[in-house]
Amino acid sequence: MEQEKTRGKGPSAVESDFTVADLIVETLLECDPGLHVFCLAGGPIGPLIDAFCRRQVNITFLAHEQACAMACDGFARSSGRLGITLVTNGPGVTNTLTGVAGAYLDSIPMVVISGGVAQQHRTGGSNGRELRQLGVQDIATESFVTPMVKSFTYLNSATRIKKEVVSSFNLALAPRQGPTWIEVPIDVQNTRSQEQEAVSFFATGTSKGSTLSDQRDKSVGQVIALLQSAKKPLAIVGGGFRSGASDPRFRQILETLRVPCIATWAGMDFFSWEEPGYIGNFGILGERAPNVLLEEADLVLILGSRLSVPSTGYNTDRFAPEATRVVVDIDEEELRKNTSLSDFGVLEDLREFVPKLLDAALETNLPSYKDWEDHCKRLKKDLNIASESFSDEPGAIDAYQFSAALSLALDKDNYALCVDMGTACTALVQSFRHNQLGKLIRAHGLSAMGYAVPASIGAARSIPAPSRVIAIAGDGAMQLNIQELQVIADQSLPVKIFCLNSDGYRAIEIMQDNMFSGRRYGSDVDSGVPSPNFAAVAEAFGITTSSPRSLAELELLLRSDLFHNDNPLFVNIQVPSSQRHRPRVVNRRNQDGEIVSPGLSEMWPSLDKKHSVFLGQP
Repeated sequence: MEQEKTRGKGPSAVESDFTVADLIVETLLECDPGLHVFCLAGGPIGPLIDAFCRRQVNITFLAHEQACAMACDGFARSSGRLGITLVTNGPGVTNTLTGVAGAYLDSIPMVVISGGVAQQHRTGGSNGRELRQLGVQDIATESFVTPMVKSFTYLNSATRIKKEVVSSFNLALAPRQGPTWIEVPIDVQNTRSQEQEAVSFFATGTSKGSTLSDQRDKSVGQVIALLQSAKKPLAIVGGGFRSGASDPRFRQILETLRVPCIATWAGMDFFSWEEPGYIGNFGILGERAPNVLLEEADLVLILGSRLSVPSTGYNTDRFAPEATRVVVDIDEEELRKNTSLSDFGVLEDLREFVPKLLDAALETNLPSYKDWEDHCKRLKKDLNIASESFSDEPGAIDAYQFSAALSLALDKDNYALCVDMGTACTALVQSFRHNQLGKLIRAHGLSAMGYAVPASIGAARSIPAPSRVIAIAGDGAMQLNIQELQVIADQSLPVKIFCLNSDGYRAIEIMQDNMFSGRRYGSDVDSGVPSPNFAAVAEAFGITTSSPRSLAELELLLRSDLFHNDNPLFVNIQVPSSQRHRPRVVNRRNQDGEIVSPGLSEMWPSLDKKHSVFLGQP
């Protein structure tokens, strides 16, 4: 399925037969000579596939279009580069949408190219009539995809091709990053191209609201003033800040401000968990210490986070209630939304704001927050996940202990950790002790099940590839894209796949137990969700398997050559039937039957002893 298998096969391009498909491919190669394509073959993209393959472009063929987009997403998150998703029309388009939506919500760049029927058969293009369908397998692609891409381009002629392709590529990378979509009818792909125009590629774009430079300069001064008067400041690092990690000034600003840092799930891998200034991640399923500190802080500087509901909790009145909340965001709509928690909003690209804030901070005698820092560090130590109770069931391994053991095995590695939804994610973000070298790869906004395996394929295709590529999914999520195990096996990708097997949907079981007094529907074996023998399935694909039944056996596996070699491995981890997500913020019903949402600090299960409050100077 990898491009190396197709090199040299197919006719050579003759200058007189240089088509629009050839021009599209050569233009993309001008934008990125190391281009990578994720594709499921189809008739309406035949000429484009041929053009890519004749030029020996890196192309990975997958078994489902959803997986193509998710692999492309994982490639971008791992490498920091844009990939191409190439799919056919109709069902190819609809299958792709879940992966594209995940990329759009998390601001992940990609260019999606779909084939199309000949123009006279285009649905929605027949003399303006609103037909349900005209062409074979066709749909009105634009109306389906427009809400989840930055731009949609229909190439309906053989002219202006380079300009449109370069524009789409540039726009995907421009702030706020995200997917763009190009539809190319089959008749246009086959048309001879005479286009000679030169078009420049640029990797960065103008950020939204760039006319506000005077206001922004004032904002830096106001932020510095707030920091000078604060006694208990916190900095929140989100995915937008994490995306600037290659710029050393992003780390330098945090070191210069000396403000304790907490992170969203999208930003947590900016830090090593052991860093003194990093306290942990926060939210409904976050860590205890950051949640407590948010309710004590008097200033919260929010850098590149849209403050989603899982981060703030449902009771937003309890989110940093004593603090002035400064939100720096590139998207004006995020600052204006009805759930905005911004007391002071700064509309700016962090790549522009951080250097200016750093310059100002270096010229300012900022106060010491030593008492507050010591308090934050003490809470991080006292409210550690290791102090929580774990499930102890013969033949099973607690998901939190699994995550902790895995983090020790990867402590020195440059890893790509591709994580699915549910228990796999919850246990990992609370108990995995990440280093600065690795990356946590997850569809944070959409949280689609079935993401981890195809994302790991994309991460494994990164150049340079991470030293370790890990996919972690529950048994429910594993079923959604299990067909992609064939790609991993066929290409001998060095992906280690861990299936946390709870014999159903553990997160749904927990919700139903809480809400319906233990009545379950479609969430476990007894209520209609059977699971296969995953080890046997993986072996049928030709992948080596292991099924450790205790923490000691798991630790032995993680030290073995099976884990450290470059071959695929599928590990089935049976989690306890009593496995719960803990700690977490739990909604409850009051005496009137209404659902009440507590603040982030009130996590279940309650602690035996209350945390010590900050006793620094007022």
